[in-house]
Amino acid sequence: MTVPRRAAPAGPGKPGSGGEGAFPDGAFGSDVRYEDDDEYFYNDRYGVWELRPDWMHPDCVDPRAALDHGTCCKYPVDALVRRALELTEAADQTLGAFDRGEGDCAATARELARLLEPVPGLAAEIQAAIPGGDRTAAAQLLCPVGRLILLGLELAGRPGCPWGCADHGTPDRREELAPLIATLEECDAALWDVILPRPRRRRGA
Repeated sequence: MTVPRRAAPAGPGKPGSGGEGAFPDGAFGSDVRYEDDDEYFYNDRYGVWELRPDWMHPDCVDPRAALDHGTCCKYPVDALVRRALELTEAADQTLGAFDRGEGDCAATARELARLLEPVPGLAAEIQAAIPGGDRTAAAQLLCPVGRLILLGLELAGRPGCPWGCADHGTPDRREELAPLIATLEECDAALWDVILPRPRRRRGA
C-alpha cells in the first residue's frame, strides 16, 4: 500500500491533532510505503507518522526534542552550532564506520582523539556565549552536546577497541573521558538554564 504525498489517511493521531496528518504506525499493515519518505517523520511519543515541518531536517536524529524546542540543529542558526554539529557528526561517523568493520582500531582511536581534542575548548566557547544568548541557538546546541556526552559514555563503557585495545598496542585512554564528560555535562546544564531559566528568588525569601 502506498500513502500518497501529503494525502495521509486520517487516523487517531496525537492528542489534540484531530488525526489530521497523523496516523498510527502499522494501522494499514506492514506493507505501507511512503512516496516521499522525507515528507514524514515518526513521532515516537505518540506512535504515529506525521508530516515533517519545514524547519525539521529530514535527517533529524531526535525529532521529539526538535518538536519540543521548535528547531532542528541540522539547520544551524549560527557558526557555533554549525561547528558543534560538524564535530559531533564526524565523531559519530568515525565510530560508526569502525563498528561496521570499515576501520582498524589504532586508526580509529587516533581519529577520535583528534576530533575530541577541541571539545573542551568548544564547550568553554559555548558557555561563554550563553549569557544573554539566543534561546534557539541554545536549543540547537543541546543536540550536539548531548550526542558528545553519549559518545563519551559509549567509549568509556567499552572494555577495549577502539579506545583501549591492548591487543593492538593502543593505550587505555578511558580515564581521559571522565573530565571530558563532566565538562560537557556542565555545558548541557548551562544550556538548559537558558532554555528553562530558573525563577528569581525574592529578597528575604
